[in-house]
Amino acid sequence: MTLPINIAVVDDEKDFHLLFKMTFKKMIRTGDIFVNDFLNGIELLDFLELKHDEIKIIILFTDINMPEMDGISLCKVVSERYPDIEIYIASAYGSRQYMDEAKDAGAKNFFTKPIDFKVIGEIIQDKVAEVRKKAS
Repeated sequence: MTLPINIAVVDDEKDFHLLFKMTFKKMIRTGDIFVNDFLNGIELLDFLELKHDEIKIIILFTDINMPEMDGISLCKVVSERYPDIEIYIASAYGSRQYMDEAKDAGAKNFFTKPIDFKVIGEIIQDKVAEVRKKAS
């Protein structure tokens, strides 16, 4: 696997996509990551169905509350069909029930909004380092 690593961001708030890309613009510009935006889980699943062999999504960041398909349901489907994708779920509601549901659905971690982008950045940097190490 070569860089950039493909990241999927699934959130029905377009501003979140912009904020994510602005926060990681240096990593995008240097070619370490490529961010694929989706407004809901159905869009992501359609993309994966068509492009998974061509464009390997490595990390998925998804909101929990979205129209058409919530983040927990999306997490269940992705973790079953594409177990190689690391899934992280975020919500404005940090209830223990949501956290437990996210973990049970296959999420690697659960974040409460507003998101601490420093933590997200560490996750991405660790994955970039891992990919570089495997490539060398």
